[in-house]
Amino acid sequence: MEQELITLGILFGFSLLGGILASRFKQPMLMGLLLVGAIIGPHATGLIKDEHLMESLIEFGAILILFVLGLEFDMVKLKKIGLKAIIIACLNSAILTFAGFSVAILLGFNTTAALFLGVILAFGSTVVIVKVLENKGMMYRQEVPLLIAILIIEDIIAVLIITFFSGVQDKTKGLIGNIESLIISMCILILAYVLFTKLVKPILEYVLKKNNSEEIVTFTALAMCAGFAYFSYYLHLSPAVGAFLADQ
Repeated sequence: MEQELITLGILFGFSLLGGILASRFKQPMLMGLLLVGAIIGPHATGLIKDEHLMESLIEFGAILILFVLGLEFDMVKLKKIGLKAIIIACLNSAILTFAGFSVAILLGFNTTAALFLGVILAFGSTVVIVKVLENKGMMYRQEVPLLIAILIIEDIIAVLIITFFSGVQDKTKGLIGNIESLIISMCILILAYVLFTKLVKPILEYVLKKNNSEEIVTFTALAMCAGFAYFSYYLHLSPAVGAFLADQ
């Protein structure tokens, strides 16, 4: 426990330093956080060596950011732009993958390595892009819902591609079996979301209306976030996707 507390203290202290530096040089706070994170990480100065704790904090941060993001977006609006977002996400992923693959081939990489590099370059981090938009004060622009929908669809595509490349999470199922399991998991998550919206959400809204306490609302929201995130993780999907759906 002592080591974990020291690690958290170092993380928070350097996070504050990174934020101050970014503000001082008029850069997005995210840039300062990334810089100090790289410096204190195990591959640089090694001030932070507990990789398990770091991975947990990264995942937890992504869950909270996507949960807060879900609070600001209307699922009905996202549904209206769904087809457009799907088309753009697929085209963007395909074009960037092909461009990265072509450049890697020209640089002398073999076909397999070039394909991996192309895929890596094709997908950005939803969390990072959202934080940049927040820092720039652009979250309420008209085109942002379309951008968020595209990023979420790209996350789903990325999961499918990772499954394809890894071939097997469960060696006994094979590639096709794992892809089928992934599709089934996504369908189950969507079904759970629909059932929650139709059956549980009205009850929660009634209870919260009768007990209009800020603390109760906060803990209810966090419980929903944790519940959907865990359910998504249990289905072998990204917990952040479940957190995004939790407050729709």
